[in-house]
Amino acid sequence: MILITLALPQVVLAQTNYKPGYVITVKGDSLTGLIDDTYLDHNFSKVSFKQKPSDTNINYFPSQLKRFGILGKVYESAVVKTEISSADTRKLRPFPELKLETESTFLLPLAVGPKNIYFFVNSVGKEQFYLKAEDQFELLVYKRFLISDNGRRAAAENKKYVGQLALYFSDCSAIQANVSAISYTRKSFEKLLKTYFACTNNDTARVETTPKVGVELGAVTGVTFTDFSFTSPGFLYLQNAGYNRSTDVYGGLFLDIILPAYKKKLSIYNEVGFSSYSVSGSYVVPNQDFYETIQTSFDQAYLKLYNLLTYKLTASNSYAIYLKAGVGNGFSVYSKNKRVIDSMYTGTRSVQEGVSLRKTRNHEQSLVMGAGFHFQRFMGEARFEIGNGLSDYIGVNSSTTRHHFLIGYKLKK
Repeated sequence: MILITLALPQVVLAQTNYKPGYVITVKGDSLTGLIDDTYLDHNFSKVSFKQKPSDTNINYFPSQLKRFGILGKVYESAVVKTEISSADTRKLRPFPELKLETESTFLLPLAVGPKNIYFFVNSVGKEQFYLKAEDQFELLVYKRFLISDNGRRAAAENKKYVGQLALYFSDCSAIQANVSAISYTRKSFEKLLKTYFACTNNDTARVETTPKVGVELGAVTGVTFTDFSFTSPGFLYLQNAGYNRSTDVYGGLFLDIILPAYKKKLSIYNEVGFSSYSVSGSYVVPNQDFYETIQTSFDQAYLKLYNLLTYKLTASNSYAIYLKAGVGNGFSVYSKNKRVIDSMYTGTRSVQEGVSLRKTRNHEQSLVMGAGFHFQRFMGEARFEIGNGLSDYIGVNSSTTRHHFLIGYKLKK
């Protein structure tokens, strides 16, 4: 399970997603073909291109291209100044001066129109924005830093970009109030561009909006096979009981939060459901002088909560194959266990009844992995789960292993 959980991000990173596009080299050559758009919103340092699906991909860097286009977006190569100070409040320093570095990168215009704002994520993970005038890119300046206010440290901001934008969009007086209140985010700049194009009555301009988080709701049901065991040398009647496999019905509801990252192939899957099992086993005490059998049984029911990271290996609007991994938490809603000792000594038989475990935990934790597919609104999934069981005693370790085979239906997508 741990290996699968660790491997899932590697599977994500290994994916490619080639779409029709073109590149224009610094020599002016125009090549049409396929471009991998998997990471284009996060990695602006190179682009992977091939002319035919069977070709080996070629990585082009900004110094080799003038621009490239894919899915209606045109990325321009540029050498720009970028601010690399940390914006994390915990890492701020009392230095208002800009910490600039030069990077060779591809810039993404946020719109198609007479005026534009350009975007990229720099080498330290900061979003940077630029204006373009006379083929030169000007950094929209923003920096957070520390100041001392009556002996207390506080965060301050260099918001030079507000004045830069006010000057750049000076041909629209109605937009100036929007400029003064704008935050240094891609979403805010996209909104500003829309306002500007409306102000100037430009019907042909288009803003490339930030991909939004998607939500899918649905229900799942299926069958669960549960294997139950103890590890406790001091309690052999539990460890060697040989519990039967429990077969039970499972049902639940899910909320899948689809992230815009990786072209919506990545999602956070949340599920709440009802799970139960009923197992029993017996142990014969090895003794030549008397005969003793200890029978134990456990009946449990849980309200289960699953939080899983899902990645679609292949995806289209109608179908997908996916992997998922994460954690499960079970909260006990019903718990009953029983122990029956049946003994025979010198011809006398006695039967004693009691509980197998007096202390059981109300919260079971588990690791989960699975794989499945969906077609239109329907889905099928196989899921493996290993949990820490119900024993609340030190030295009496228990575990539950579940195999889920589920079908589901998306109520909303």
